[in-house]
Amino acid sequence: MAEEVYLNDLLQIKDLNNYYVRFVKGWGKEVSSNPLDRYYRRPDDPIIHYLWKGEKNTGFKIGTKIIGLIRLTNDSWLFTHVIEITDVKLRSKGEKPLQNAEQPNFWYEYKIVKDFEKFYGRVIINFHNTVQNLIRKPDILKKLVVTELLSVQLADRDFPGYSNVNITWSELELIINRENREWMTALKNQKGVYLITDSCNGKQYVGSAYGLNMIWGRWSNYVNNGHGGNVELMKLTFDYIKENFQYSILEIADSKASDEYIINREKWWKKVLLSKKFGYNSN
Repeated sequence: MAEEVYLNDLLQIKDLNNYYVRFVKGWGKEVSSNPLDRYYRRPDDPIIHYLWKGEKNTGFKIGTKIIGLIRLTNDSWLFTHVIEITDVKLRSKGEKPLQNAEQPNFWYEYKIVKDFEKFYGRVIINFHNTVQNLIRKPDILKKLVVTELLSVQLADRDFPGYSNVNITWSELELIINRENREWMTALKNQKGVYLITDSCNGKQYVGSAYGLNMIWGRWSNYVNNGHGGNVELMKLTFDYIKENFQYSILEIADSKASDEYIINREKWWKKVLLSKKFGYNSN
């Protein structure tokens, strides 16, 4: 069994006394917003939320360094920044914040720590946060297991091959909305049978793609509304789907394959995986 690699094995921070780890699950009151999408639309956006804690003082002082992680799904997090507090001031009533408008009582001046820049947006870690507090002391670094070190930032990752596709809803949204060229080329030109898995309860949905833009077109529907018009999936909230669904490809066929062939292969996979009896397929 391979030895686990932890986040600080990469960062190599020797003195952790002035560090905190800040987890971000959502964007302030926008519970349904997707942190990953917000991050790639505006890479410095998480910084506001690393520094924010409602109407309470975060306790950050000058010299405090914050290791920032935004949630991808369930226990998976993306490492995006390390920032250092350079100034802390109590906000008087009516005064404007120094660097952003979202901090109610305290404001901060900060700088991005350049020492770890090569890892920003590339390290995915696994951690199950069992407490309500999202600002944690540095000893938590011993529990942040690195599951993937990307060769490029997540949004620009290469298409891994049809048999290796296994992505979360957040990753799918990023790929579709940014029109990742490799993924678009691969998925627009193939009919196929795909699998949606609910990582919360293990239920599966088998679907097929043979219409306009093939797999790319079908999966774009899931990005737009979550359910793609499927009866059982329409019973779930969009937020639940964003949090728990992941997408993979069972088999492909080129554009010359008949729609009937794809439909028959879909039926076969439903039978093999028992997705009508135990999953989300209704027919």
